[in-house]
Amino acid sequence: NNHDYFYFEHPSGSSDFNTHIFLDNTQNTKFVLAPRGFGRSSYRFFEIIRLGSVPIYIWDDKVWLPFQNKIEYSKLAIVLHISEIFNLDNILRSITEEEYEEMRTYAKSVMHLFTFEGACKEFVKLINKTITISCHAGLGDQLIGYACSEVLAHELGAEVILDMPIFSGNCPI
Repeated sequence: NNHDYFYFEHPSGSSDFNTHIFLDNTQNTKFVLAPRGFGRSSYRFFEIIRLGSVPIYIWDDKVWLPFQNKIEYSKLAIVLHISEIFNLDNILRSITEEEYEEMRTYAKSVMHLFTFEGACKEFVKLINKTITISCHAGLGDQLIGYACSEVLAHELGAEVILDMPIFSGNCPI
């Protein structure tokens, strides 16, 4: 029936009012669509998790979610291919209250990965103590990138490897 779902349209008016409505609706809704943006994902997915709701992530060509080696997304989100969209109603109705609470509990256990600090810590782990910089002809800003990577490498106690392809002309470094 019509009470199972609602459609929210942003009213005209102040952005503060719209933000309040968005936050209130998201925090008081069990499952929230996280439509992709111009890329394969969107910041809305992460907002939904941070606000305590379960995101519905629909993908068409590739699942594009971070930390897939650390997070079991089936435990904190509804992740389905676009071809399964017509099954969404049945999928949502089949989730018990206990399963829903387990999803929220699991989300809380990995929430730190969706903070700036948590994401940065994971990024640093991925660097794995080696930074490779490519130097391409004609890209003067590579010098700035190299200098920044030297600073980062020093802070991490890492090694910088300058990978320069063979080309004619002067390398900007």
